[in-house]
Amino acid sequence: MERQIENADDADGNASVRNEISGVITQFESEHPTLASTLGQIATSLSSMGI
Repeated sequence: MERQIENADDADGNASVRNEISGVITQFESEHPTLASTLGQIATSLSSMGI
């Protein structure tokens, strides 16, 4: 995935990387729902604090 991000110079490459990352996130959320929820809550709390 890192190589794809580094080599994504065009719009199609960027869209492809975004789609792949989205798929990985969806898979992670389905495999680890409690951890994903906790990470979401942490991100929301940090955002609320302006961090």
